[in-house]
Amino acid sequence: MRRISVCVAFLLGVLFLSIPAARADGLPAAPTGLAMSRVSSSATLASGSWINQTTLAVHFAVQVGAASLTPQVEIEPSNVPFTGTPTASGQPVTTSGTVTLQLSDLKNGQTYHWQARVVDAAGNASPWTTFTATSGPEIGIDTTPPSAPTLASSSNPVQGNWYHTRIETLRWHAVDTLSGVAVYAYHVGRRPQTPTGSGVASTGATISHLPDGIWVVTVRARDNAGNWGPSTSYVFRLDTHPAALTWLSPSRIDYNPYQGPMHLHFRVSKLADVTLELYRVGSRKPVASFRYAHALPGRVLTITWTGRTAAGKLASAGYYFFSAHAVDHAGNVTHAKLGGIAFNPARPTIGAGGVHLYPNGGKLIVVVLSQQTLYAYQGNRLVLQTYVTTGNRFLPTPVGNYQVLARYSPYEFISPWPQGSPYWYAPSWVHYALLFRVGGYFLHDAPWRSVFGPGSNSGTAPGTNYGGTHGCVNIPPGAMTFLWNWTPIGTPVDVVP
Repeated sequence: MRRISVCVAFLLGVLFLSIPAARADGLPAAPTGLAMSRVSSSATLASGSWINQTTLAVHFAVQVGAASLTPQVEIEPSNVPFTGTPTASGQPVTTSGTVTLQLSDLKNGQTYHWQARVVDAAGNASPWTTFTATSGPEIGIDTTPPSAPTLASSSNPVQGNWYHTRIETLRWHAVDTLSGVAVYAYHVGRRPQTPTGSGVASTGATISHLPDGIWVVTVRARDNAGNWGPSTSYVFRLDTHPAALTWLSPSRIDYNPYQGPMHLHFRVSKLADVTLELYRVGSRKPVASFRYAHALPGRVLTITWTGRTAAGKLASAGYYFFSAHAVDHAGNVTHAKLGGIAFNPARPTIGAGGVHLYPNGGKLIVVVLSQQTLYAYQGNRLVLQTYVTTGNRFLPTPVGNYQVLARYSPYEFISPWPQGSPYWYAPSWVHYALLFRVGGYFLHDAPWRSVFGPGSNSGTAPGTNYGGTHGCVNIPPGAMTFLWNWTPIGTPVDVVP
């Protein structure tokens, strides 16, 4: 016999059970108004319900006459027919009303049907009243929670990857072999969090316009018996902002491949795979491609082009531009047109001192030490030729390729040598001075000098007409005035033997 407890209440408020009428044959009247509920709740359960407890409360109304009545219940597995033998009995009751019995030790995973009757003190039993007239399970016991849901996303299928989607889809499925899954609850946040609330019946969700970053959707299932299962989390990594490309070279460049390779620079704002294709205006096929896998953000990247096509042939003259294509880790795509190259391949001519001159080579100053002569070129066109005086054999003008670093007018030279040194000189003013090498090497006029050209640097006493210079290049006043007005900072200065 199962453990039971019995209570009697008149007109149980939530059940509204009716009192059975007396029988003409003298037997106790059969119970009426059969109902059942959870032990912890007065809400009645419909036939076919599931609970997550192994104790069930059953209720029915009895009519008590002159003698007390003992309520009895037979509960059997739904696949076992009733035997007519009670499996649980309550305490005798002496007043008509509703009695409640608690049926304990029910088995997880089992479904049951039940019936009730009353027996008087003489052993006379009423007919049995079944809970429902329909066949099949009347109550099921399920204390096992559903499985943790399996989660999948068609918009963000790999959790470790970044995506640029703005509408995220998530589908889930949990298994409960007894009472079945009733609802799912989910939570969206920056970190996993157990969902709360009553849940929804849907097996998925569409989440719109989440801000960029890492998001976690946590889902769990509740079965029809009221058991909540464990949670499962799914991670969305979102980045909807394409990489920005910054061009670090001039927007237009004149390029002659005979002058050597061209080096152009750019950078990208975020990690991306970058491809730049070089097109000639009017052509649909690129002449060269440059690829940078996993370009790091902020790092200066260099494009080196020799003026040749991918097949190794010299490209045709014309105007060229770069079509840039960048794809970041989330699949965001950047398209941009970068740079402009006026491409004009032209072989050089040979100028003074053996320097190479190009039609579009810009401005160039050449100092030929053996000739004590300065030449100024605009491309391959000579615009100035003048005698000069350079350093003597003890303080020579250094051979090399330089450029104008600074411009001064007027300028005062102060001797770096102490007084008493054979190289010391008094402070001296000049009208124009162009610094071309760090360390005090200038192109400048020399008011103290009247002789220029070959032989003017043959002596050893700088500052005299034939003593050379301290390493600077002295230039006659008229020629220096022209150079001052003609020469911007950055102009190349080649000093050749």
